[in-house]
Amino acid sequence: MLRGCLVFVLAMMVGCVEAQLIECADGRACPLGTACDDIHASCVEPAQLAECVGVSQETPCEAGAVVGVCLDEVCLEPGCGNGIVEPGAGEVCDDGGRDAGDGCAPDCRSREVCSDGVLAPGEACDDANLVDHDGCDSRCQLEQAAWTTTPVAPPRGEGGYYGAPGTFDEQRGVLVVPAGPVVWEWDRVRWTLHVPVIPLVVEAAAYDRTAAVVTAIGRNGPDRVLATWDGAEWQLRDATGTPQGYDSLRAVYVDHLASLLVGLYGTAYLVDTATATWTPVGSLPPASGSYVFGYDRVREVVVGISDGYVPCCSDPVLPQTWEWTGGGWTTFPTSPAPYAEQRLVFDGARGQLLSIGGTTTYQASECCDSVNLFATVEGWDGSAWTPVATPTIPEGAYPAAWFDATTGTLGLTAPDGHNYELGTTLVDRTVPQPIGIAQVANDPVRGRVIAVTRRASYFSGLEVWAWTDHWERLTTGPGPAEVSAMAFDPVRGAIVAAETYPYRLWAFDTDWQLLGAGPAGISTMGYDFVGQRMILGTTNMYGAARNWALDSTSVTATPLVFDAGPAGISGQFAWDSSTAQVVALSTAGGLYDLTPDGWAQTLSPGTGYVLVPRLRAGGILLAPLANALVPAWLREGDAWRITPWERVAWGTTTLAAEREDGTTTVFYDGSIVRDLRSAGPGIDETCAAGEDADGDGLTACDDRDCWVTCTPLCPAAMSCAP
Repeated sequence: MLRGCLVFVLAMMVGCVEAQLIECADGRACPLGTACDDIHASCVEPAQLAECVGVSQETPCEAGAVVGVCLDEVCLEPGCGNGIVEPGAGEVCDDGGRDAGDGCAPDCRSREVCSDGVLAPGEACDDANLVDHDGCDSRCQLEQAAWTTTPVAPPRGEGGYYGAPGTFDEQRGVLVVPAGPVVWEWDRVRWTLHVPVIPLVVEAAAYDRTAAVVTAIGRNGPDRVLATWDGAEWQLRDATGTPQGYDSLRAVYVDHLASLLVGLYGTAYLVDTATATWTPVGSLPPASGSYVFGYDRVREVVVGISDGYVPCCSDPVLPQTWEWTGGGWTTFPTSPAPYAEQRLVFDGARGQLLSIGGTTTYQASECCDSVNLFATVEGWDGSAWTPVATPTIPEGAYPAAWFDATTGTLGLTAPDGHNYELGTTLVDRTVPQPIGIAQVANDPVRGRVIAVTRRASYFSGLEVWAWTDHWERLTTGPGPAEVSAMAFDPVRGAIVAAETYPYRLWAFDTDWQLLGAGPAGISTMGYDFVGQRMILGTTNMYGAARNWALDSTSVTATPLVFDAGPAGISGQFAWDSSTAQVVALSTAGGLYDLTPDGWAQTLSPGTGYVLVPRLRAGGILLAPLANALVPAWLREGDAWRITPWERVAWGTTTLAAEREDGTTTVFYDGSIVRDLRSAGPGIDETCAAGEDADGDGLTACDDRDCWVTCTPLCPAAMSCAP
């Protein structure tokens, strides 16, 4: 009976409550005296609805105790956490709460997803895109910019590799080639570059067979010093009696005396490599001014050859052969066939000292000499030089020759810098390397940088090389004799190049195609991605600059309608994706933007810079390639900032290019290639159909990393990219 009464009382109470509610259209109930806000699923005062009927969004309003703004025709108090997205207040979401990590940031300004430009929990960065290799990867993790160096081979010239003659380290089985402050090593397969902390400029070096180490004489600053090479660093010796002054010297290691014999200023010195003591041992024989040394390990004598030449109007000055056993010099009235620049090397297989190559100069007049080149190999028996039968070798003066006991063959560095192995056959082991790069341009379609060389002579053409992670010389058909400027055209899918003379324009994809005649004196070019045209810069013989446009579907360049700018634009062009403009760096050091009204100067960075585009990351890079005293700068939009740039005290920087993955590749001619690349912990996108390698939720052409193949006219950093 009691239970039934309780049920009756409760039922009466519920009925009373229901009588004080009003029913909303969506089935909800609001208290009497309030109104249903069906849009926001809430109950409000009637005045809050009446105040905002027909009123624009986020208009200030006042309804009783509520002072706020009209949101969907309801006067509400603004603020994150009210469940209403208020774009005018910068909100992009509002889930009614203020918690982090739930898909709406505590300030309602981010959905807490990578690429919205707002730092969210778990994100180390957010640059408002999903592009990799721009400093912040597609998973919003920081990328570090780092340099990598690819040593190709020592820089080469007409005299072979620049620097001191190479010395073979018999213990380690490598050729050691000092070149200024760096040291190159050759192991018959590849070159390795060492940058010692001690910048020793080597004058002469020889292998110490007693200590099994390369010993060098050189300069550390103004002083001549003695040092040994351990494969990574120079070890300075505490020497006594070292002669100073500036003059060329020659050195050879004398096994039976465990010393170096050094010729300097017409005086011979013995350098005890154990005690590092210099001792004069008499004068050198009279010579024409230059000579070479070698050591006969079988007969235990030092052999020298003085230079000879053929004057214009007198008898020849004959070369002489010398021998030194420790007690004085013996001169022989005989010499190899060349008069000068022979390379002496002891052949352990033959047990004989050999003279390899050389030259003879005929002085026709003070300004016109002729030189004969020799490919001879001759052996010394203590009384005469006689020809030695070997495979044919290149003619000329050899920078280095050595014997490799491991292979039983001679190693030769030829006059053009090629490396050969001379045994029963002549084997070319040269690492491919262009010499004298004139221009470079990246070919993103084929994933390589194309480099063209300067024409070696009037009768020779230029060479075309491709760089990926090594150099490859390309076989091409007829093309330009010389190239003064080039840049990639994404519509043509080819590099457009300007010929120095005659004035013609060419395209290069896998071979040369002639486009037609071009303006005279093209010195630079760059691609305009909005106008889909190449912008050309010309300079006439009086230094006056002019600009031209080459449409991607045309073969004829037309003049631009505006002047070139106050300082003349004849330097470098690049595309700035952050401003969608062509940018120019003049030869006078002024930076200009190409606006619809003409060139507008924005900065005067000065000379010594190279202008590099940043199609992936956006902006432009001012790289200090020719001036080590200035910083590198990045411009993104209107903002400038200094960017890290690693300077080196070796190598001559020539040109730079941006690769398709955003890497800035710097070329020290064909000798050294350095890459500056931003990389993070993620994996690079492959752009394969259906594959999301970098984990950003996008595949194939939906991924902005794939712009090169998907939208070549819209670089990743431009708003038109997917």
